[in-house]
Amino acid sequence: MAEFPAAEPSSMSTQPTAAARAASGGVPRLADLSDLPPTLDLTTAARLLGIGRSTAYALVRDDRFPCPTFKAGHQHRVATAVLLRLLGIAVPEPDQPETPLHSE
Repeated sequence: MAEFPAAEPSSMSTQPTAAARAASGGVPRLADLSDLPPTLDLTTAARLLGIGRSTAYALVRDDRFPCPTFKAGHQHRVATAVLLRLLGIAVPEPDQPETPLHSE
């Protein structure tokens, strides 16, 4: 039987991202929240709020979801920064460019 060399440790993290953790039913850690994408699907946003998927869709249907939503194709989306502010989590401001984009 052939022996295979031991796999070298990967430099990539095997820890799930905050969005993956929330989408899979887990709750992201506070440290993971900076890794969230700019928008979240409704199911992920609902998990962060501690409500179920069906309840979230019913709230959207009745225009009562706790933060603004928008449709992108067939998906309802939520702006991550708005959701984090609703949860009372400070959202860092995006980095400002160090030099102007145009010269005068």
